[in-house]
Amino acid sequence: SVPRAMLTVFRCSFGDCSTDQGTPIFEHVTESHGWFWSFFFCAFLFMIIVGLGNVIGAIFVQATLASSAKLAARKQDARLEDDTRWSTNFMVFFRSLLVYAESDLLPELDDIMDGSCSDSLLEQMLAMEF
Repeated sequence: SVPRAMLTVFRCSFGDCSTDQGTPIFEHVTESHGWFWSFFFCAFLFMIIVGLGNVIGAIFVQATLASSAKLAARKQDARLEDDTRWSTNFMVFFRSLLVYAESDLLPELDDIMDGSCSDSLLEQMLAMEF
């Protein structure tokens, strides 16, 4: 009957591919229809299970990688937009330049870091060559 066939297909989908007496359906297919159809059924089942599992796994991995890339991009944007980070790193870089150039401005670096800079000090900084 159709309901019994649907139950058998459902059971075969989850690994219990046997008759109600407990004998494997593959044996009955081989006896009644020959090796060709039994092999065809095995190959078809293998392709569907492996192929479908591979596609589902690939979709999951792709979604995970896309989400990870978005998260990394948001993190990098947040770091690039951080004004405190930029100013701190710029002052570290500027101090390194002053040390490298053996500049006379090194004692006045604390004033520069506090944000106070006179016109003459700015002109001296701009006139420096590295």
